[in-house]
Amino acid sequence: MSASRHLLLVTLTTLLLSSCNAPGPGASGSAGGSGDGDATVVALVDGSPITLSELDVWIKDQLLEEELSSKSAAAAHEFRAERLDQLIRDHVVTTEARQRGITPEELLAESRGAATVDDAAVQTFYDKSKDRLGGADFDQVAPRIRRHLESQESRN
Repeated sequence: MSASRHLLLVTLTTLLLSSCNAPGPGASGSAGGSGDGDATVVALVDGSPITLSELDVWIKDQLLEEELSSKSAAAAHEFRAERLDQLIRDHVVTTEARQRGITPEELLAESRGAATVDDAAVQTFYDKSKDRLGGADFDQVAPRIRRHLESQESRN
């Protein structure tokens, strides 16, 4: 790597790290800038600014592309379906919590007390669904399976 390229990389990294720790003017104040319009400039390329928001969107796109490129079409569909289920749950929880005048975290804590799933049920579900889980390790998917089973149990 040439010295000028190395210096540019170090400068960009320093700017990025410093901007993540202290939001600039007009920043939303959220930790790490969640892509919600943070106009903090993290780099200049030929005089054109790159904002934290732009960087976050690009990172998310890259991560999604990497995640999906390693999966079969069926596994990619399952990945998206799981994320859609999570997004729908998040919207439902947020709406219900708002209507009750509590936080989503408080609502989830209430519902967890009502529906509990033991480890054996999680293991059984995993064993029956291994093929559909794309070879994912039990420890990776156990929390997601538990949430799924708890949500099913609370609906019944």
